[in-house]
Parts: sequence; structure tokens; C-alpha cells
Amino acid sequence: MDVGQTQDKLNPAEGFFDVSDEVYFGSKGLSNSAMGKILKSAAHFMVEPPQTPALAFGSLVHCSVLEPTELEKRFVRLPKIDRRTKAGKQAFAEFEEEHSDKILVKPEDWDLCSRITQKVHAHPIASTLLNGMTHPELASWKTINGVLCKAKADGWAPDFMLDLKTTKNSSEAFGGFLGYVYVFG
Repeated sequence: MDVGQTQDKLNPAEGFFDVSDEVYFGSKGLSNSAMGKILKSAAHFMVEPPQTPALAFGSLVHCSVLEPTELEKRFVRLPKIDRRTKAGKQAFAEFEEEHSDKILVKPEDWDLCSRITQKVHAHPIASTLLNGMTHPELASWKTINGVLCKAKADGWAPDFMLDLKTTKNSSEAFGGFLGYVYVFG
């Protein structure tokens, strides 16, 4: 469903919709992320967190795994340029200007993302889920106990939904990612 079929950007209809990130993030509704911030404090809820290298890398992996045809439209791998020299600084400035509509990615991050993407698609369960998706992303709004809630998952099918996450370390020593899966679903 497109944006025109929702009530409007700030007052979405309840249900499932194929909307842009801009519409989803600009719409009313309490998301899981917002609820987590509220549980910390009102100040956390009111402040937009800065874009971190980890979040940027997660966006790169998300695009590479789930929207591979969009990858080179939105991201570009930085060439190896020695920016310590005048010529290198000039070459970088030209590259940056030429690709001003894209997110610049360090070569090592691009290569790691490529390896992760290959591993995800080679994994028997992950590849089955990715191939079984009927919709790559859908947003949902529903009023629960008088509160308009919203959610956006990375993939939908009649019998499952999926959400792709990246983590620096999923071992038990770093909090154990599987523990979070069981606690938060």
C-alpha cells in the first residue's frame, strides 16, 4: 500500500503498509526503540541519538542483504586514496563531490559487508527465510491500550517476519545475543 492510501503521514491508518523510511520515521506512533528510550528516561526519549559507525555499518549490511539492487545506488566504496598529500586530498574531494548522493564506505567495511552478505545467503535457514519473504519491508500501526504503536520489520511472509541485526560480538561474554532473542522475542 502506498502513502496515499494511509490516512496521512501524521495519522496513519491501522494495518500493514509499504511506506518509505521517511514516512515511517516521521509518522506518529510509539516504536519499540522509543519504548526502550522511555524506559531509560524521558531525556533519552527526547534526544535523537547520533549516527554512529556501527549504525552506518548496520544500514550497509541491511541494504546489501535485503535490497542488493539498491546497494550501489545508495552506497559507494571509497577507493584507496592517500589523503595526506595535496593530490590525495584533491582526489578525495573530487570523489566525494562526484558521489555526494551516496554514503561513502571505507574499503574494509565494504569488504566485511560483502563477506557477511555471502555468509547470510549461504546459511540454510537464513536463505530459506530470505527467499520466502513476500514483502521485503512492511510497516504496521495498531492502537494498543489507547496508545498508537508502530513497527517495521525487514521481511514479511504469511507465517513469519524477520528483522536483520548486526552485532560486533554475540558471545556470552558480551551479553549473549541469543539471550536477548529469548527475552525480547
